[in-house]
Amino acid sequence: MVDLEIGKDGVTFDFLTKASRIPPVEAKTYEFQVDDITDSNTQDGRPRWVTWLKIINDPKYPNSRLPYGCLLPWINPTTGQWDVSNSFLLVNLLKGTGKTFQGDIRQAPIQQALKDTLKGATGFMRVGQRPNRDDPHLMDNTVAIVAGKRK
Repeated sequence: MVDLEIGKDGVTFDFLTKASRIPPVEAKTYEFQVDDITDSNTQDGRPRWVTWLKIINDPKYPNSRLPYGCLLPWINPTTGQWDVSNSFLLVNLLKGTGKTFQGDIRQAPIQQALKDTLKGATGFMRVGQRPNRDDPHLMDNTVAIVAGKRK
């Protein structure tokens, strides 16, 4: 429960936005488990996965999840060519969880098989903080997969 005093303007959109905001977790390295993977797109339409990483083995943040975006290969509409830039995000997730895949990641069955393989996988993430884009007085979390640290 968020304990905020209602301001002089009442329960406005801005008030609800601030009240519903989840405070960022402390910046440090956490063990995670891949909780879910959802399909999404970037603002320019590039397909990506939002991989939800649940913090485990830390009683201070029970059931806390942080998003980690993985850009997927796509045909760049500007060039008409396949673009695999920033694939390191997915590569780091795979290395950090000790997983691999066989086949062409551009194919939907391969993507689904990889999602199924990743769900429940564990690893370590380095969590940081940065100012929120819309309100620099608020902090957001950043996530980087620790690709070399395995149990």
